[in-house]
Amino acid sequence: NKIPTVAITSHEDGSTFLEGVTAQFRAQASDDDDPGDTLTVTWYVDDDIACEAALAEADGSSFCDIAFGPNAQRVVVNVSDPKNSGASDEISIVVTPTDAPTVSILAPLNEAVFYSDQLIEFSAEIADNEDPSDALTSEWTSSIDGALSLDTTVDTSGTLQDFTNLSQGEHAIEIVVTDTTGKTSTDSVVVEVRGPNQLPVCSITEPADGTAVVFGETVVFRAQVGDPDIEANLLQASWSSDKDGSIGKSTPDSTGLVIFAFDGLSVNTHTILFDVDDEVGARCTASILLTVSTPPTLVVESPQDSEVYALGQSMTF
Repeated sequence: NKIPTVAITSHEDGSTFLEGVTAQFRAQASDDDDPGDTLTVTWYVDDDIACEAALAEADGSSFCDIAFGPNAQRVVVNVSDPKNSGASDEISIVVTPTDAPTVSILAPLNEAVFYSDQLIEFSAEIADNEDPSDALTSEWTSSIDGALSLDTTVDTSGTLQDFTNLSQGEHAIEIVVTDTTGKTSTDSVVVEVRGPNQLPVCSITEPADGTAVVFGETVVFRAQVGDPDIEANLLQASWSSDKDGSIGKSTPDSTGLVIFAFDGLSVNTHTILFDVDDEVGARCTASILLTVSTPPTLVVESPQDSEVYALGQSMTF
């Protein structure tokens, strides 16, 4: 029985490979006594099996797809014929380490507060030194809601973005990014999700509805605001007229008191609108009617200008 032969034909001794990147190896086996597809070929990386023993193809060729770890040093191929005579070939290899991907959560921000009935933005920036961003895989998870069904399609800048709701509670949000070599990176934030958002409350306390003022007179508006979810001074207040448009903004104090003075209303009957927005845009609106009129004119008809009277003479005005 003649001994078979085998040789690695796809790569040369000392070939360089990226860590974790799959490369296909080819070997050519032959035997003067036996056809190629009766020869059994086994592939190794160092002392570990890379491809289990399998019959070669009819022409004696054999293939093995290998992704190398960082410490791999050689590839070995063994061949045996039906009578268990064998041969081997090997090459040394150099493995270049690859980097893990990078990931940074852009939204939500750490320690941010949300409501269970409000959509929450999830976005992150991902990258890898060896792989394009769209070759990376990403997964978002919540410590309460588990895996989140978010679109992880990456744009040209390496950013992914989507929106979803979270249930009430304190969530640890994590994103795991994996590159084509199986290396991973993570980033995480903690957010609070409260129950459904409640609307702010508001009312105009001064001036009274239907008040009339003179053109050019400073009108002092007073209002009271509140919100079941946040402090009153975190609300945003704005004033407008249905005739003159926006006339100003106010910041409530900690008690919810709002004071706003304005002297630029036109002569007209105005519907004054007072809008109050919370931090997620939920709004309360109050209104009053306010009439702005021209000032009265006074014409003195008698006595005439420079008219002369005697002492004691009665005068009619």
